[in-house]
Amino acid sequence: MTAKILIVEDQFIEANNLRLILKKAGYLLCPIASPVPVALTIIGKKTPDRILIDISLQGSLPGIDLVATLKERNIAFVYLSEDSNKDLPGKINPSREKGRLKTMQENERDHILEVLESCDWKIFGHGGAAEILDMHVSTLNSRVKKLGIKKKKK
Repeated sequence: MTAKILIVEDQFIEANNLRLILKKAGYLLCPIASPVPVALTIIGKKTPDRILIDISLQGSLPGIDLVATLKERNIAFVYLSEDSNKDLPGKINPSREKGRLKTMQENERDHILEVLESCDWKIFGHGGAAEILDMHVSTLNSRVKKLGIKKKKK
């Protein structure tokens, strides 16, 4: 299955260059979106598999504000930025805590936990964590056990 990609970028030349590269590589493409509200409309109508998003979009909502919606809908995304601001990684990456990067194990634990919570702790089957993580069920179960991941009691 070929992934359907949405480019959210307000600089036409960059967006069009990306579009041409991705089209040549055989990807399906949604129309290029510029302000966040347009991107949300396209996401609702076209249901992209992946989104390339400029985090510094012009307009009332920056691209970074679109991330919560993408996480809710379980849509993969990649940030694009020309910004070399040293504070930027801390703003977009919750892995940074007080200037410290998390270990791979901490990141893996947090990522698996986030996926489990997003699919209401469904492990296997369509829409389950194993499918979302592209991981065999037994591998996921062993990672959950090793990382000490437990469902919070209500």
